[in-house]
Amino acid sequence: SELKSETFLYLKNLLTLNLFNNKIEKIEKNAFKGLILLTNLNLQNNIIRELSNDMFNNLFSLNSLNLENNNIKLIKNMTFISLLNLNELRLNENLLENFEIQELNI
Repeated sequence: SELKSETFLYLKNLLTLNLFNNKIEKIEKNAFKGLILLTNLNLQNNIIRELSNDMFNNLFSLNSLNLENNNIKLIKNMTFISLLNLNELRLNENLLENFEIQELNI
């Protein structure tokens, strides 16, 4: 399945979003647009293959991001650039081939 652009646009007061075990393969640009207060995002146990550099734009309040147990092979540069308050990033149980710490940009 796929998360479409602006899926959560009108949920501006949402703090936690659990999307684990949903067979999500792709997340479109601006899928999380409008979630300005979101602090926790759980995308664990999906089949996401790639993290694009605009996937998490505008999630300035995000503290915790769980991407465990996906099929992530590629994390594009600047993927996490707008996650200014990120304290916890979980990437275990993926298929990362090459990942450099400067790609975090946090």
